[in-house]
Amino acid sequence: MIDSIFNNQIDLTFAFIGAIIGYLLPFLIQSIKWLIYKLTKDQIEGIWFNHFFSSDGNSILFKVEKMTISKGFSEKYSVRSAFIDNQNARYSGRLIFEKDFLIFEMRAKKHQENAYSRFPTPPIFTDSTVLIGLSLAQDFGGIATSASNLLSRDQLDEIEVLEQMTDRVKINQKHRILKVLK
Repeated sequence: MIDSIFNNQIDLTFAFIGAIIGYLLPFLIQSIKWLIYKLTKDQIEGIWFNHFFSSDGNSILFKVEKMTISKGFSEKYSVRSAFIDNQNARYSGRLIFEKDFLIFEMRAKKHQENAYSRFPTPPIFTDSTVLIGLSLAQDFGGIATSASNLLSRDQLDEIEVLEQMTDRVKINQKHRILKVLK
């Protein structure tokens, strides 16, 4: 009788351990996949500089935002950013791919603002990749603003940014449409 109770306890113990392993196995497999994914580096990862023009209500401002793209845990890519001239203006968010576009969805850390940017996806990312896109956010006066942006691996000055945007950003004055050409 003691043997049968002992055997039943062993059977229950193995059943319990088996249930736990069965429950945790998918998480373990997913964790291994995620670890392999995190250890490989994609071309989009690393430091990028987002250049754009904004205003504070009175004057036009040239701004540069340093963005760090890395693989995320719950998102495919996570993004952290801060302005070069103001490290307190920090944002975090995610990068997603939609058809032929990169879309940055960012949220300010110290004030209430969501900012979105859309850039055409190049066939391949290199250190010389320059992307020109559009953003929708608040300007530094708190007004909803849409502007063109230049994303590159290198920090550029205002003149270089204007030169690159001149031929690729078109404004239809009559209908107030802003377009970026590939």
